[in-house]
Amino acid sequence: AISFAYRITEGYNQTYMENLSETHERLSDDEVEQQLSEVCNFFKEFRQELLSITGNVDFLTKDDGSPVTELDVKVETELKERFAVAYPHTAVFGEETGRYNVDHHHFWLIDPIDGTKSFVEGEPVFTNMAALIENGETRASVIYNPVRDDTYTAIKGTGTYKNGVKVQLDSVNPEPVFLLKKELFTDVRGVLGDVDVRFVNPPSGGGDGFTQILDGIVAARFQMHASGSAHDYAPGALLIYEAGGVILPIKQDSYTFETTSFIATHSDYAELLKGLVPRIRQFEF
Repeated sequence: AISFAYRITEGYNQTYMENLSETHERLSDDEVEQQLSEVCNFFKEFRQELLSITGNVDFLTKDDGSPVTELDVKVETELKERFAVAYPHTAVFGEETGRYNVDHHHFWLIDPIDGTKSFVEGEPVFTNMAALIENGETRASVIYNPVRDDTYTAIKGTGTYKNGVKVQLDSVNPEPVFLLKKELFTDVRGVLGDVDVRFVNPPSGGGDGFTQILDGIVAARFQMHASGSAHDYAPGALLIYEAGGVILPIKQDSYTFETTSFIATHSDYAELLKGLVPRIRQFEF
């Protein structure tokens, strides 16, 4: 058995919450940019440590069957502690250290290692992700791929950027590929008919799938039969939307940062898929 030096206790979470100085004032544009930059730089600081142990790391299995490593908890804990000093009015909630509190006016959701299974197995598709939630909407987000050292960022209303260069999907000619869980291939093919696309089972972890749309490797990602939560999907959804893509809710009538059933797609396929959503909905859990 392994023990985590950074294991979080209920006492830690209670103390953390009590020390937050929450404000209901909207963050200024400068504050959002500063905090986003802080998160991006923080993720980069862990790059070498992540790469040095991927494929050769101890892990525990959580109740949902997914793995968690000491580094998952360490990344999340240290970002919380950094923000507690630098931005005490902005909470940080993560996958490993406690569910977010929607009573907070603004807070960051962090997935310290998205695709921990891939990280444990040495597959180069794990990422670090975070999203700033304000007034129930995603205002900023980042997906960082430490293997490629690629940083994808977005701030609502200002566009999506990859390594500082603006991403505009209307200038990207995507491959006719849809990321879709294998158990849904037959059902969704029956809905699409003879549309000339092929299906690929998505990578472990949502972050890499979203960036594949931004890079034109795939045209759409079907987020169905979800086992994750808001921190798994909110960062990527904003990135796609701000790049000119479309988010199509499946189970709900409208998208929120908590939506876990949707299609993220290049605009070239948006009208087609929008018309098929009512039929695709029947295959959701």
